[in-house]
Amino acid sequence: MPEAVVVDGLGWVHGTAQPLDGAASVQVVGWEERALRDREVFARDLRSMGLDEAEVSQGIAVRDEAQADVTASVKAFWDAHHTRTGRYYLRTPPELSDRARLVSSSASGRAWQRLRDWWAGRVAEVESREDVEVRLPLFLLASAAGKGCRAEFATSASSERKLGWALTVGAAGLSAEATVTVTAEASFAAGAGQAKLVFLPVTATLEKIIVRADGAEPTRRYRLDLAGLRGASPAPGLLLLAADSLPPLGPLVQTYPLAGDPTRTAATYIYSYEQNKPSSVHVGLSAHGVKLGLTAQSSMTSSVTVAYRLRSGRDYKLHRVRDGDGLIWA
Repeated sequence: MPEAVVVDGLGWVHGTAQPLDGAASVQVVGWEERALRDREVFARDLRSMGLDEAEVSQGIAVRDEAQADVTASVKAFWDAHHTRTGRYYLRTPPELSDRARLVSSSASGRAWQRLRDWWAGRVAEVESREDVEVRLPLFLLASAAGKGCRAEFATSASSERKLGWALTVGAAGLSAEATVTVTAEASFAAGAGQAKLVFLPVTATLEKIIVRADGAEPTRRYRLDLAGLRGASPAPGLLLLAADSLPPLGPLVQTYPLAGDPTRTAATYIYSYEQNKPSSVHVGLSAHGVKLGLTAQSSMTSSVTVAYRLRSGRDYKLHRVRDGDGLIWA
């Protein structure tokens, strides 16, 4: 990674790579589509790049005009149909809905191009592009420390040995947005004291650009873009985390009071993990004094049941990880 780029927030995500069978599919929405969809996000993205309020207002005005044209095109289609046929529907016929969608899609394409043209008119030069890889944590499997302890995914005859996630990944500064579907085989285990992390490698492009402003000298700005994920298939990976590299503890979820049993016998305990809500991860990237960010929201699409082998003679405390999904021992 270039020395000019500093990644904050995932310093614990490092260790030894291990094999993992998995796959991912990616769909990318361009920044101009995001801008048309969400006015506030567009304004936030422009400000995150350091544009002044006059430039932000100009961009918002172009966006609002483009959105108004889309709305007017769809309205004109329906007005013309009602005038020509005199018919109104409680339930619109499918073929008519398809025609309306085509009108909306065509008008949206023109609106996106208007936004691209506006931005192209502001960018005098792209000075450089740097690819930055970020490993987004998906799930942490950890074993308690102690001889004979172990953690593995529990399966039954009716369950598949698969893990699944649906992610939405975005970045600040007129970035595309990626929707990623990930699957991985739940065929690995963690030995005593080990922690293994399933992660998704995402490559973002850091652009250094010269922005032309009306009546002012051109200025240097930075943007982080995910458009390069279009057509990519970033396979998930597996890391055996370094012993001194563990995520922050989250809430306590289970206690195993085994200190009163001095026999030092081992037994297996089953824990079913449920995602309370989609997990969010924010990664800060600092480049040349400018702070940018990448965010990911992840929903688990498969249930997770973990089998823990614990040896008696001590108590064990199981926690969720604070950021992302997974379980870790205190």
